[in-house]
Amino acid sequence: MHVTESIEFVLKPNSPYDFARTVGHVTGNAGEYALDKFVDGTYTRVLSINDHHVLLSVQSSGSLKQTKLACNLSALEGPLHSANEFQQMTSWMFSVDDDLSSFYGMASQDPFLRDLIEDFHGLQILRSPSLFESIVISILGQQISASVARKMRSDLIKIYGGSYESKGVEYYFFPAAEIFADVTSEELRGIGLSRRKAEYILGASKLITSGSLSAEFLKHKSDAEVLSALTSIDGIGPWTANWLSIRSLGRPDGFPANDLALRRALTRITNAHEVVTEKEAQEMSLKWIPHRSLVTTYLFAALRNGAIK
Repeated sequence: MHVTESIEFVLKPNSPYDFARTVGHVTGNAGEYALDKFVDGTYTRVLSINDHHVLLSVQSSGSLKQTKLACNLSALEGPLHSANEFQQMTSWMFSVDDDLSSFYGMASQDPFLRDLIEDFHGLQILRSPSLFESIVISILGQQISASVARKMRSDLIKIYGGSYESKGVEYYFFPAAEIFADVTSEELRGIGLSRRKAEYILGASKLITSGSLSAEFLKHKSDAEVLSALTSIDGIGPWTANWLSIRSLGRPDGFPANDLALRRALTRITNAHEVVTEKEAQEMSLKWIPHRSLVTTYLFAALRNGAIK
């Protein structure tokens, strides 16, 4: 199928804003994570609202102080619908309206964070546009290697999602929760999922489809209420709930204190003799409220970059 309609628009994020760091934090050295792709300075992925799919492409120009994001939304089938909603989704994904100044003000006075905001100046959080997609990807990745998780993600998307071709490139979209209404756990086990993970995904799909769980429903809840609601779902513990809060719900104070990599990062920046415990990590983070989502993001950026060894 070919693109039949598109629109272009420009977003001007609050400064400082480092587009390459923000996107690369998700896509990594491979330039790809699930549906997110970053190749030759261009970010692409398929966005979906109901059954309408568009290809989003974004390029950046200007300095960190005056960044401009040139965005293109191209319909992948028929005319372009819901253009305003897709534009709002794009702006939210790229944290365009978020202001780093308060976080930087706090971090500049913190001996453990001061260097990080210099090393990764302008790094923002690239959010996921779909709570269901994030839940499924999180469940798939639990307690298995990154390579195995990558294969499962790919198989699930190709089998239950779909794809469109645009300018000779095939782009996939994530399956909607409704797709899994007629899928059995045995079928999901066919792509390598354990029985328990298959049941978790089917259970989450029912919650989304019924309207019992949605990003909009959680939007007006407190952080504690969000974590409580998410951890009440089979397959979602505190670790997953906090990561969903950060990347899928756009909440500013997520902190997965039980994440081993995060605890190791805290151990290194504080020169502790032993890996800090979950309780110690939680206590250490209290002084970073309400900016812990960004603290977490910058600590992981430092780990991946080698700034924290």
